[in-house]
Amino acid sequence: MSAKPATNRLFSDDDRHMIRDYYGHNYHGGYEHEGKKKKRLPPGLQKKYERTGELPPGWQKKLQRGEVMPIDVYRYGRPLPIDLERRLPIGPVGSKVLEIEGKVIRVIENTREILDILDLGL
Repeated sequence: MSAKPATNRLFSDDDRHMIRDYYGHNYHGGYEHEGKKKKRLPPGLQKKYERTGELPPGWQKKLQRGEVMPIDVYRYGRPLPIDLERRLPIGPVGSKVLEIEGKVIRVIENTREILDILDLGL
């Protein structure tokens, strides 16, 4: 099954249901993807994350549609699993979808502008 072009830049209701269903059945916490080591936040943020279990509120507020994602958060993001990515429509040219701290986020790669966010509620 090949990906189909998106009619707009937002996740549809069907996309949201598919993503939440996938992560509900397959989410194991942490991140190791295809033999790669877990990604790390910058040391200061890592300490805060280890204490609280989530990104600091200031960073969470920056993760909103239309905002530019900070480079450290962007680098911390991980691609969706291949089997899920293949089932989703192709987004706008130059965009990619990342999973960051229980959120699935579509961004424009060059500018890191956030196009859409789906909170997985995990």
